[in-house]
Amino acid sequence: MDNALVRIMGIRITNLKNVLSGEISFTNAPENSNINMLGLFGQNGSGKTVLIDALEVLKYVLCGKSVPSRYVDYISVDAEYARLTFESLIQFEDKKIEAFYEFSLGKKQNSSDGSYRIRIFDEILKCSILSGKNTKIEELINTCNSNTFAPIEKKQLLTGNAKNIDVDLMVARKLTNMESRSFIFSDQLFEIIEKNSKNANDKVQYEYYKKVIYQLADFGKYSLFVINAVTSGFITINTQTRSFRGNGVENGAVGTIMIPVEENVILSKEDFMYVSETIENMNIVLQQLIPGLTISIKELGTQLMENGMIGYEIQLMSCKNSKEMPLKYESEGIKKIISVLPMLIAVYNQAAITVAVDDLDANIFEYLFGELLRLISERGKGQLIFTFHNLRVLETVDKQFLAFTTTNPDHRYIRLKNAKRSNNVRDMYYQEIIFGDESEELYEKTKNTEISLAFRVAGRYKDVSM
Repeated sequence: MDNALVRIMGIRITNLKNVLSGEISFTNAPENSNINMLGLFGQNGSGKTVLIDALEVLKYVLCGKSVPSRYVDYISVDAEYARLTFESLIQFEDKKIEAFYEFSLGKKQNSSDGSYRIRIFDEILKCSILSGKNTKIEELINTCNSNTFAPIEKKQLLTGNAKNIDVDLMVARKLTNMESRSFIFSDQLFEIIEKNSKNANDKVQYEYYKKVIYQLADFGKYSLFVINAVTSGFITINTQTRSFRGNGVENGAVGTIMIPVEENVILSKEDFMYVSETIENMNIVLQQLIPGLTISIKELGTQLMENGMIGYEIQLMSCKNSKEMPLKYESEGIKKIISVLPMLIAVYNQAAITVAVDDLDANIFEYLFGELLRLISERGKGQLIFTFHNLRVLETVDKQFLAFTTTNPDHRYIRLKNAKRSNNVRDMYYQEIIFGDESEELYEKTKNTEISLAFRVAGRYKDVSM
């Protein structure tokens, strides 16, 4: 595929967890900024993590993978399905294309054991070439009211008019439905599209539509990384961009290596060599963040892997002031910094990377965290999306990079409308909690007297030892 850059420009979430409706636009960052960054701040339980959840679902879908059945419980209690809409900008060398992709998440009961699985349905993909004021948005694929997909002219252009093509498409639809996968980004549809490459009646349009679909799929596979509570205990290393080699190579091996911080891991020889180089480069930054601290790999021996190849068992070690110990015994703050550092390095250096992190500031010293974000916002090249609780960020990061949750489940996300670049956003946030100048309430009020009473009541118990 062409060398293209993909940016997520907007997200709309409906009926996912406690977000009945929420929309965030990424398009109002300062014009002179190289990064498209968004930090989401707000009260506990107000919908911050839902944003990261939505991006994780997007990654599964774009990669053509089955969405895990745990997402059945993510659909809002009173809703039959959730709906997610993503606006992206695809920048090719000669043109910019807007892509709008939306789909629904429903639940389907398995007849075999009565359990539920996710169902991906009503997928719609639209696109337009940005060319002035008369930009026209075209519907490329719509699976809502068809056994194959509409519009008919787009289907004929992409898949051809072969005798059994509709049968092949219906089989692909049924298979992806059963496996909780996207139809639009499935290998089955890609195979059908490729078969028609020589017979397309309009080669230019065929290639244009194909590029849009394939580039979004590549973005999900190789450029979008999501770090949440499940993956926060791992060091995530992207082997696609080769961003840590230091030699400018950006088209290396496909995949991601996940190194657990708390446990030993067995790596192939190739992965072992790549992880070693990555950690060597990580240490360049790590020593500046935590003076005197480096990490290293300790080899514990070799053993045969499932594929019959020799595997290297390793343990991550930390070294400070010439004293070495297993990394798992370090503080939670140090482990958090180390786990996210490779992705922060990638965002700083690689324009093609998009990283989404839940609770990015957890256990990290607030002053250091604020300075890290200031550097990335001023000089970073990639896209960083994160949630946080640290008020220091409101003092160090431009307001254009910040969004806030509200107490209204029907309007979960807002920007501070009256904030100017010279304002201290932290002070403005406190003022908004007290005076409520915004259209939506940002904080569900708590009362100290009621909290005190609750503590007192909860502490009443009988001494069973008497």
